[in-house]
Amino acid sequence: MPVYLYWGEDRFLVVQQVQQLRRRVETAWQAFNDQRFSEDQIQNALNESLTPPFGSGDRVIWIESQRLFQQKEEEPDKKSKKELDPLTQELARTLPLIPVTNHLIFTAALKPNGKHPAVKLLQKHAQVQEFALIPAWKEDELIRRVQTLARAQDLKLSPEAVQYLVEALGNDTARLHNELAKLALYPSPVPLRGEEVRQLVVSSAQTSFQLAEAILQGKTALALTVLGQLFRQNEPALKVCAVLTTQFRVWVWVKLLIERGTDDPVQIAEEAQIGNPKRVYFLKKQVQGLKSSQLLACLPVLLALEESLKQGQDPQHRFPQTLAQLCACCASAEVR
Repeated sequence: MPVYLYWGEDRFLVVQQVQQLRRRVETAWQAFNDQRFSEDQIQNALNESLTPPFGSGDRVIWIESQRLFQQKEEEPDKKSKKELDPLTQELARTLPLIPVTNHLIFTAALKPNGKHPAVKLLQKHAQVQEFALIPAWKEDELIRRVQTLARAQDLKLSPEAVQYLVEALGNDTARLHNELAKLALYPSPVPLRGEEVRQLVVSSAQTSFQLAEAILQGKTALALTVLGQLFRQNEPALKVCAVLTTQFRVWVWVKLLIERGTDDPVQIAEEAQIGNPKRVYFLKKQVQGLKSSQLLACLPVLLALEESLKQGQDPQHRFPQTLAQLCACCASAEVR
């Protein structure tokens, strides 16, 4: 089947799956037969998908999007049947006619809206596959993934080494893949021990998220300790700021929806743009005891931090001040 729909938060695995298809394109004809389009270029991509490959090999058309077909389709009037939108009509016309030598790939970070008629068409004609990040709290699954990828690289690891990789890298699939490839070059007739792996792999797993959780709990000392670890690992200050901002926005959304009376995890995940509804349970526990006003008060503080960093202020000086402000906003979370 020459049509594919890949979606999920694990960008590394999505790209790997696409690369497998792109390898079918002959190198000599790559400039003609390997094309990438954005979501607003779908019409052009569909036209190209009907064009046979130049020369030998296959043709790959890749449409990248963060939020593919997210908008909700209005219910048609009962008396007058509503016509499909032009894009859906074009998909209905194009998908059955794509040559077997062509591969039309749709990728998205968020789950497409299953009620959208275009998505229903893709589900009918395409191979649909999800690439979700393993939640950080599912340690057993993370351990199994490390063991599976290590076996694929013919790498032997002791249980202590596997446990350290899980703690050090978390659900960062790209980093795990690269670190295992590096460890596979280490000459050892016996499984690598935890101590050896610890010397070769620097821990950086979820430290920005740990920083966010420390702030949420109002633990200033712990937050400053985690921040110091991030700086020692040369983590970009703007990246840390971006993680904090994203995490607090998610917490704000979840808390506001809870206060509004919304209890359905699927509905909360959809409105808060959370890829995995199962994550909502843990997010609700994190914000339990906090008020939305506390979380909302953190957002302008983070915005001011981002602005100061982009203006060139020293992160070593600016960040600790911001952490103190953020922890003060959330400190009452400890008084329950």
